[in-house]
Amino acid sequence: MQEDIMCIPQELLILGGAVQAGLIEALHNKPMTVFQVTDMLGMDERAVWTITEALLTLGYLEKLKEGHLTLSQKAMNLMYNQNDPKYMGFAFMYRYDMLKTWIHIPEVLKSGKPHPYEITPLDHQYFIEAMRYGAGKCAQAIVEFLLKGYPKGIEVLDVGGGPLVFARLFAERGARVTVLDIPSVVAQYKKEASEYNIRMVAGDFIVGLPEGPYDLIYLGNVSHILGEQGNQGLLKRSAMVLAKKGRIAIGDFVRDENPYAAIYAVNMLVNTAQGGTWTFEQYEEWMKSVKLQNITLNKVMDRHIITAEK
Repeated sequence: MQEDIMCIPQELLILGGAVQAGLIEALHNKPMTVFQVTDMLGMDERAVWTITEALLTLGYLEKLKEGHLTLSQKAMNLMYNQNDPKYMGFAFMYRYDMLKTWIHIPEVLKSGKPHPYEITPLDHQYFIEAMRYGAGKCAQAIVEFLLKGYPKGIEVLDVGGGPLVFARLFAERGARVTVLDIPSVVAQYKKEASEYNIRMVAGDFIVGLPEGPYDLIYLGNVSHILGEQGNQGLLKRSAMVLAKKGRIAIGDFVRDENPYAAIYAVNMLVNTAQGGTWTFEQYEEWMKSVKLQNITLNKVMDRHIITAEK
């Protein structure tokens, strides 16, 4: 076993812990000494000193006159400066949250059930930021690929597309877009959606989809949440609301094609009852069972997109 495999993600744990405890936000608001941070946040002085010294060494803090601490330019660019090329916001906190469930792999191996974990509003915010950050790298190329050959004005259904990364790009290129997501996400993004003339529908794609017909249905990062039966059911419901000669597109980790797919399946194991990652052959079988044809595995940038037609 290589030595680097044994390394603890120390930087993520230190920075993530400081974010979750409110220390980063406090120092973003104004420079403070260790004593002032301790007093303001009700923390332990020795603990604050130890963590801030580590953050200084890692380059996330810098020391001003009279011992005052503030965020470094590196930290500002990473978490707050949206125009900087290295900006992530707090998307990295999703990885920090993943650690809380992955350490329970031994129990999951025995039970076969996901580890019970209460998702807080802040956890959900970090998840959304991570999804927006990840999608932002490839969304434009994927949307251009999916809309190629279509005229303006086609009907697009984006299932689980609440962060609106893909939906906005579809809309900007002339599509009429409907986004289906859970009620809390719809409430969060409804105002932004209206600015792009995007229709948002609150619902559960496991239960049903908005009435069509749609020329294009995009299932982005949805399939790994579901098991085999769940994916078959979703494709059946999608085919029912798909226009004649319409297209379904699945964007997800494909086993045996993406080397990270097997690793990401572990995240689904510890967090969902049936989720996982699936091979192209499995997708092909599910699609054929609902009379879809011209099933193709495509690679757009570093992402795999499976398309099929009605």
